[in-house]
Amino acid sequence: LFDFAGGASGTIPDTATGMDGDVKYVFSMARKLADNMRSNSEIRQTHILNKWGYVWPDDVASTQVQLSYANNAMSNPGELTVPQFHNVPEISTKPLDGREFDNIVLQSDSHIRLFDKLNMKLNAYRRVENIDFTTTSISITPSTIRNVTQLLTTKAFTSSVSYEESIGFIDNTLEAGVEYRNEDENDQGRFVDSQ
Repeated sequence: LFDFAGGASGTIPDTATGMDGDVKYVFSMARKLADNMRSNSEIRQTHILNKWGYVWPDDVASTQVQLSYANNAMSNPGELTVPQFHNVPEISTKPLDGREFDNIVLQSDSHIRLFDKLNMKLNAYRRVENIDFTTTSISITPSTIRNVTQLLTTKAFTSSVSYEESIGFIDNTLEAGVEYRNEDENDQGRFVDSQ
């Protein structure tokens, strides 16, 4: 087993533009590798996050862009019968069975506060998810290999407006918003007889 994680975050005062704001950043990365006792039972995971933003004085407005990537790959050694478990527990009954997932997310956020009571927020992101796996199948012939690739792209946009008002000891917030979402899916599959 190998497991690593690290990152950095901080704030850089803006002395170049004259807007007196702060540049904020976040970077993190994680990597995990595991090789289990059975054949074809490995796990690989990678996660990367990179975020940059700008915050104006007194938090009257802010904007940020975030890019994240995740890759998860895992193998499936298959099921064992009771005699196999007792005699040779490390064998794989599905030596070609595996899954791999890729996720890429690009996201942007902005907000602005007007008159100390009115807030406006915008959020937009694009997510691309790729799933690729190779697996054996005994439904056709014992040696059939099935490759499947699925590509899912999600685009979304949300915006909201909120108003805050205090009456005596009661704080009130009125909020209205709208969301747009679009998803495109593309599946591809093929069979290969290894005999």
